[in-house]
Amino acid sequence: MVTKTHRPTVAAETKLDMEILAQAVKIFAKRNKQIAEVFQPDAMLEVVFSAMRPEIDFTKEADNIEEFEELLEPFDNVAVPKVIDVTKEVLVMSRAPGVSIRQCNLDDFSSKEREAIGRDL
Repeated sequence: MVTKTHRPTVAAETKLDMEILAQAVKIFAKRNKQIAEVFQPDAMLEVVFSAMRPEIDFTKEADNIEEFEELLEPFDNVAVPKVIDVTKEVLVMSRAPGVSIRQCNLDDFSSKEREAIGRDL
């Protein structure tokens, strides 16, 4: 079993960091209109924020794990951990079955097995 927990202040600190970055980008864009027009730093920052927001809520991560598990059903050689319990601040899940591909010895698998693993990946 694996337990992931947030530090008690991580959500508030992350939101504050995001607000500070957004204000800095606004100031930059006002002072550098030509550069901002080309690079669109506010849009780039939103891409970063859209990746950060789910990281401060483990229920979203659990949803993604369960969705990914469904998507992997047709594949025999790839698996994800099972979500056991979740809150916004705590995620309890099983260990992912199997071993990392980096730890495998190619000689332990036939060419047919290696081909199937490669196809699944």
